[in-house]
Amino acid sequence: MKPYLEPRLVACLLLPAPSAGHAWSLIQRFEPPYSLNRLHALQIEGMLLDHLRAPNVKQHDLAAEGLRRWRYFWTEGVFRLDQPAWELALGDALRLQVQVGRQIAGATACLHVGLARVSGATHFVSFERKSREAAHLLGLEVLPESL
Repeated sequence: MKPYLEPRLVACLLLPAPSAGHAWSLIQRFEPPYSLNRLHALQIEGMLLDHLRAPNVKQHDLAAEGLRRWRYFWTEGVFRLDQPAWELALGDALRLQVQVGRQIAGATACLHVGLARVSGATHFVSFERKSREAAHLLGLEVLPESL
């Protein structure tokens, strides 16, 4: 069994959030390290760096702690870099959109679902309804089972 962690769920692992404990309990069903790709890194690091520049001191401090945890998890082997077949994932995302006749989720969310499939993930772990719907349509098991 291999999970694919949706980026907003990864953010819950890094920042204090009401759903952080639930996120950890979901991913601990699987053996680490948890595979992430460069799109995860681009989105997570971009979010954290944006918040580091926030004028709000509390927001800045939370982002600094999140960035520290992000780097620590990579160093400690909690995460590992996956090298997915990007063109195949993009094709899956586009086919999914055509199959449904509408864009279920944003383009980046559909791409994450395509990346999950081509990376061999068995489960798509997300709290985002639209991403979960897209993953289900591509045949992935979705966690949590319900929101």
